[in-house]
Amino acid sequence: MTIAPSINGAKDFLDVEYKLKQIEGVADHRLQRGPAEGGGWVHLDIVDGEFAEPKSWPYVGDNPEDAIEELKDVKTKCKLGLHLMVSDPQENLDEWMDTPVERILIQYESPEHIQNALAVLDMTKIESGVVLALDTPVEVIGELPEKIKFVQLMSIGKIGHYGEHFQSEILKKIDAAKKMYPNIKISVDGGIKEEHLKDLAKAGADQVVMGSAIFDAADPAAELKRLQALV
Repeated sequence: MTIAPSINGAKDFLDVEYKLKQIEGVADHRLQRGPAEGGGWVHLDIVDGEFAEPKSWPYVGDNPEDAIEELKDVKTKCKLGLHLMVSDPQENLDEWMDTPVERILIQYESPEHIQNALAVLDMTKIESGVVLALDTPVEVIGELPEKIKFVQLMSIGKIGHYGEHFQSEILKKIDAAKKMYPNIKISVDGGIKEEHLKDLAKAGADQVVMGSAIFDAADPAAELKRLQALV
């Protein structure tokens, strides 16, 4: 099991850059698609304020398309993955695909154009995945395109909110997903702390996403390294 640090609630691009620099070279590379060179995966939460709240960069301003442009020039060895908590994942998809992002995760419950967005991503080198809310059954994974090999399960009841508590019912859901779809990588996100890691690994999670547990520490890089040693 690997740990992906999560940048959530970013107010602007400077916040994103600052947190990337804090864990540069420490992020775990073991779930990379390609050779293990440089840093590993970093998870970036994107919230539009409509599908979920509160808004995060790039939706905190009037022109999210212009804000996304800032990501083109980011200097990092980390592999960037997005979790789009937005009403219409296709709306700014072209802009996201023109950045160094290597994985885009789309919320299954988004009301608009999910299948269209997944079809567009299938034609690119960007890895696509789907995120399931806590109360969405794992059986829906069987409805997804066969190319989907990465599914993220939310372990909090209300997505988008910073500081929500981990729900232990996710452990049975992970176990069920791994038994039903053994070839799909399962990531878990939401309220995860050190005391949850052992149970998540036992349940079969391939990756866990941790935000406050890492970035609220005095030294995020050292804390990430310490947590990685536990898994």
